Amino acid sequence: HGEEHFEQLVLACHSDQALALLGDASDGERALLSQLRYQPNRAVLHTDASFLPARRQAWAAWNYRMGEGGPSSQPVMVSYLLNQLQGLPFRCPVIVTLNPYREPQGKLAEFDYAHPLFDRAAIAAQQSLATIQGRQRTWFAGAWAGYGFHEDGLKAGMAVAQALGAPIPWDISVPLAAQPLQPQPVVVAP
Repeated sequence: HGEEHFEQLVLACHSDQALALLGDASDGERALLSQLRYQPNRAVLHTDASFLPARRQAWAAWNYRMGEGGPSSQPVMVSYLLNQLQGLPFRCPVIVTLNPYREPQGKLAEFDYAHPLFDRAAIAAQQSLATIQGRQRTWFAGAWAGYGFHEDGLKAGMAVAQALGAPIPWDISVPLAAQPLQPQPVVVAP
């Protein structure tokens, strides 16, 4: 396959994938991008309510369990109740469980993911990201640049797009409930 040349390169992917794609990574890029580690997570989409708390009143959008031996013995198991998280209209619970301790009944699908581990090295790398952005006309974006959520990947990508001169294609408005309260002066009549 041929060779192509570009004015700028945006790598919107995991940091380890970005490093693997860069044949000529700078020392700074290599040092920073290699600081982020990833944990494999198995995700199972299912309808097995036994992965939720025994009391239905305790069901939450996110439900977690830790193994008997603590987090060092096995990964924390998290079950997302999609009915609550995404407002699904189904009567039976639709659940995504990360790292199930046993096989769920009613399995609908299974996926393997790699999620960033946010240790001190990763946080230091995040804080230093600006030092490599655009240096070799190479830009980096991904959920790893924030808290690891999809929204963080979007935010990182939008920051790169803005740095390259692209306008944000929508109006940003903060919902009233998310706006900080503004203190109002109190007038006391004499």
